[in-house]
Amino acid sequence: MKIRMTWFVVLAVAFAAVGTAWAAKKEIVMTAPEDLKWVDVPNAPGVQVANLTGDIMKGAYSAMVK
Repeated sequence: MKIRMTWFVVLAVAFAAVGTAWAAKKEIVMTAPEDLKWVDVPNAPGVQVANLTGDIMKGAYSAMVK
């Protein structure tokens, strides 16, 4: 039973260390909407999209829509 508890503590500390290192590399970036590159959406008059990350044509992405 002590061995299981020891492994549990070791794994918990390891996960905490990895999580902390991963979170430290993240950086919050704030951009004003007028600074984004807005593009008209085809076949949708008045709708615009600003790509934030990734590529809408190639896979995962995030974008703002107005």
